[in-house]
Amino acid sequence: MPELITIMEAAERGIERLRKPIWAASEDHLKIDIIDGKPGLWLHLFSPFNKECNGRDPVDFIATSGNLNAREFEPYRGPTPDSEVYKGKVAVYDGCLSFEGQARGRRPKVSRGSGDIDAAIDAATLPATNVAPQVIPTDDASAQSVTPTQPAGATPSDNAEKGRT
Repeated sequence: MPELITIMEAAERGIERLRKPIWAASEDHLKIDIIDGKPGLWLHLFSPFNKECNGRDPVDFIATSGNLNAREFEPYRGPTPDSEVYKGKVAVYDGCLSFEGQARGRRPKVSRGSGDIDAAIDAATLPATNVAPQVIPTDDASAQSVTPTQPAGATPSDNAEKGRT
């Protein structure tokens, strides 16, 4: 593992791009503006998902919002945002958060692990069908069966009266 450095040390050494080793996406990184061997006022957070999520890449924030002396960064050696590799990573996320993108089943392709990740995403985002009733205890220690389409506390007869199934 490379030596961890601070943002202040990086600026003194002339290292403009940094990343935290714990960041999951290997292309996520900070760019610091170096002015006379010190970090400038703004830090620029680059991430291929930024464009889809925030509408822009990078996302800028004030350098004093964090600890500039925290020893938690390493020099970034990955593709820069103007490279074809980085642009390809950005394209993976293009449209995945839009309603149309979700309707088409568009979501980022996961390159690590197995299909279990896709199954978990499906389970969390797709409408529930054929869902088994859940038992919800009430305050009188009895229990009633409700489905996700039936509001908690509603009885089956309430649903029939209101046209719910």
